[in-house]
Amino acid sequence: NRLTKLELLSINGCESITDEAIAAVTCSSLTRLDARGCNLTALPDDFGDRLPNLKHLNLAGNRLTALPLSFDRLTKLEVLSISGC
Repeated sequence: NRLTKLELLSINGCESITDEAIAAVTCSSLTRLDARGCNLTALPDDFGDRLPNLKHLNLAGNRLTALPLSFDRLTKLEVLSISGC
């Protein structure tokens, strides 16, 4: 992973992004992820393990029906938006 200092990733409104592309996101420095309105239907099972420093997560406006069990490992998460899912 070469994005060792990336703290914010905003892909809001990227309707062509795939669930598989989200599954490839691994970044220990990421603290904010804005993926609202991306038509996501699922998150990877190990999502919580891939982003250990995540504080703000916006998944509003997607088509998620469940969150992976690994969400309990997002111990630094302060803000979660999942409205309209």
